[in-house]
Amino acid sequence: MVQKMDSVISVEWLMEQFRISEEKNKPTFESDCCIYRVPTNLRKYNEEAYTPTFISIGPYHYGDKRLESTKDFKLWFFNVFVRRNPAKKLRDYIQDMISSVYKIRQCYSETIQMSDEEFAVMILMDACFIIEFFIDLTGPPEGRHLDKNPWPKVYMKLDLLLLENQIPFFVLDGLFNLAYPNGLVDGTCSFVELAFNFFNKEFLGYSVSTGWDPTDIHIQNCFLRSKVYHLNDMLRRFYLPDELPGREFHLPKPICSASQLREAGIQFKASEKSNRTKVHFSKGVLTLPCFRVRDCTETMIRNVIAFEQCHFPHSSWITDYVMLWDHLINTEKDIDLLVHKGIIENFLSDNNAVASMVNRLCRNVVSTSFNREYIVLFERLNKFYNNPCHKHKAIFRHEYMSSPWRIASVVAAIVLLVLTLIQTICSVISSPYFTNSSKVPSLS
Repeated sequence: MVQKMDSVISVEWLMEQFRISEEKNKPTFESDCCIYRVPTNLRKYNEEAYTPTFISIGPYHYGDKRLESTKDFKLWFFNVFVRRNPAKKLRDYIQDMISSVYKIRQCYSETIQMSDEEFAVMILMDACFIIEFFIDLTGPPEGRHLDKNPWPKVYMKLDLLLLENQIPFFVLDGLFNLAYPNGLVDGTCSFVELAFNFFNKEFLGYSVSTGWDPTDIHIQNCFLRSKVYHLNDMLRRFYLPDELPGREFHLPKPICSASQLREAGIQFKASEKSNRTKVHFSKGVLTLPCFRVRDCTETMIRNVIAFEQCHFPHSSWITDYVMLWDHLINTEKDIDLLVHKGIIENFLSDNNAVASMVNRLCRNVVSTSFNREYIVLFERLNKFYNNPCHKHKAIFRHEYMSSPWRIASVVAAIVLLVLTLIQTICSVISSPYFTNSSKVPSLS
């Protein structure tokens, strides 16, 4: 496919366009770096979680021999993209990419040792692949090509979320608008809507949002009114609250695990609504959002945390949320409790695997500030836990009220105690001493 492109667009023409483009597009903006290499202190705990297994996107893993076999997928989807809109020529797409080469390079934390021509072709093919891949997965079943060979898409979907496997979102959005100025036939009007539907269906199972609604306050705040950097950032934005709370530049005092909090009388409840990262504590009841744990969960969380560590060190909302879970979960016993309450849905082999995963996620994570709402939550939980009255009540409930048989035995004991007390009182009243002493002496 690249050879065919060279036959249509000459190398000399490309180089001339680059020269003209560089003259016209001298950078007047600050560095917009948003795609990073994962820091070694995070990567060393799970190398595979940050490394693509099937397909490379962008320059960081470009040329990896392990991923060479997926070139055919890119070429095939590239052909589909170019032919989908006859009104646009290959030259149009290349020229659009050429005009953005410098800006795209600025998005990467490392200097990319590639010629501008090779870099532009790589970004163009990767962008076309992603757009067509999303269309294929979210479109009607009869038009899907990957359903005939479904196993590759499982790996490709996850590879698209890796921090090191990204291209800038503005490239995808601009290319979509260039190819589909009137939107897709199914009514999808923008790439952000297409990507939203992909994430909502393929990864979130409509657990966070019911669908694309431009009037929804969360969609407006997180996807329409603020800049989306790339697909990894888009995944992160699904879990941001509608309104961001304040932050404190100190960390909270640790709280006890879920099982320990229960022993102190705190009850646990699954949130009935999709509250994302919202946690509530009222009248001794801690309400938590549902946490679904699957094979891809660790990879997704690790890459979002890595992005926040690199790009949002002072506003790491998702990292705060994961640290909250890290406090609540220490052992399999905590998972047993949260699974029983319907808060955690475990699709892994056992509950101990979930506890081990959660305890590893925040190793070597650096936090300089914390969600103010969580700090208040931690203070209230600690205050409740340290109140001895709550502990005594919890011990009584656990020892004597934890099952119908124990409740029955307690009731029987109370009834027996009352009957014994009544019998004792009756015996005292009917005794000769009580009868004689109760007579009032006559005044006459």
